[in-house]
Amino acid sequence: MTPPSALSLENVSHRYNGADSPLVLDGISLRVDLGKVTALVGPNGSGKTTLIRVASGLLEASRGMALVGSSPLPLSRMSPETRAGLVAVVPQAAYLPPDFTVEETVRLGRMAARGWLAAETDEDRKASETALQAVGLGRLRARPLGKLSGGEQQRTLIGRALAQGAPIVLLDEPTAHLDLRHQLEVLRLVRSLAASGNFAILLALHDLNLVARFADEVFLLVSGRIAASGTPEAVLRADILSAAYGVPIQVLEHPVHHTPLVVPDGADPTDARGDLAGRG
Repeated sequence: MTPPSALSLENVSHRYNGADSPLVLDGISLRVDLGKVTALVGPNGSGKTTLIRVASGLLEASRGMALVGSSPLPLSRMSPETRAGLVAVVPQAAYLPPDFTVEETVRLGRMAARGWLAAETDEDRKASETALQAVGLGRLRARPLGKLSGGEQQRTLIGRALAQGAPIVLLDEPTAHLDLRHQLEVLRLVRSLAASGNFAILLALHDLNLVARFADEVFLLVSGRIAASGTPEAVLRADILSAAYGVPIQVLEHPVHHTPLVVPDGADPTDARGDLAGRG
């Protein structure tokens, strides 16, 4: 049986500067289900970050809407507190005050859900502690953010998102600027959150080999449209990726994980780009 949809985007289109500007998103429909990691991939400028913003409710689409569960009210029209109880966002670039401790930063997630002026409750403290332990930072709770590694800072941001108590977690390039060990550390955490069955995860990633290893479902965006969707094996194919990225790409089988292994072959990209309309 298909699990209930936690988040759905229905025929979402968006343009930033009025009716005469080009569409950044064009007719996007997708589901993000509890217990799954759903990945957005595609070339730079394909609309991934804009789609994350629409999915979070922070940006109201020019057409279409983002919905949670059976609620008829779009996320963009909910109060900030209501929205924070449903969707948590880990942004691509976030300023972290270097003197804040890990624990103080994680506790900010509770303030987003209850309102900035409300007093902290026992429930808030328990949720913050649960989030700290979930991201493995309990022993670093008193450490200032300015003294953390990149991977530890990213886990702190995920902890802040988890403290909100929202079932939907959106991550925009969560492995950007991290080394290989910290990339794996962060995505193993994301994978474990989905495996608990309590979270629906939507993330944007550039690294297709990480997508192959950690995602359940993939949506390939090209020029604001869904060019292909399905399992990593269905989407991460040489013909589809070569056309999308405009460079010849080979896809092999990973010798250890038996997932798609994406390898740009460095050849002349002439004729690599093709029309992906109709794939999906």
